[in-house]
Amino acid sequence: MKNEIKNQPVITKPNIPNYEDQYKLRELEFLIVIVSRYQGDYYINAFSELGVSATFVTYGQGTVRSDIQHIIGIADTRKDVVMCLVTKAKLKNCLAICEERFKVSKEAKGVAFAIPVDSIISVLSYKFLTDTKQNRRK
Repeated sequence: MKNEIKNQPVITKPNIPNYEDQYKLRELEFLIVIVSRYQGDYYINAFSELGVSATFVTYGQGTVRSDIQHIIGIADTRKDVVMCLVTKAKLKNCLAICEERFKVSKEAKGVAFAIPVDSIISVLSYKFLTDTKQNRRK
């Protein structure tokens, strides 16, 4: 019986790397771009070409009084607010897109700023927001 056990192949566990080695988590920034109404679609398309997956647009309304609005030459206070989560590596490219677009015309001007994201509650949420693909074994 001892000979039978010795002749059997030794079963070893496959070398599975831990999650941090397999999927590097990158720092995230919450990018907010405030532009004139109907300008938000441009940013959604431009950011998606860079691989930014979680982009949202909402409508905003400025609160400037009409007399001040007339003095500084603002005709319309309706705004598009574009919000997206981007990795720190893609942030420079996103801000460059904003800067170039702001130079196009008076109607294309806006404000862009980023807020660092300190934490996300789960890896699954992170993967959803960054559109991280998981390689599965067959």
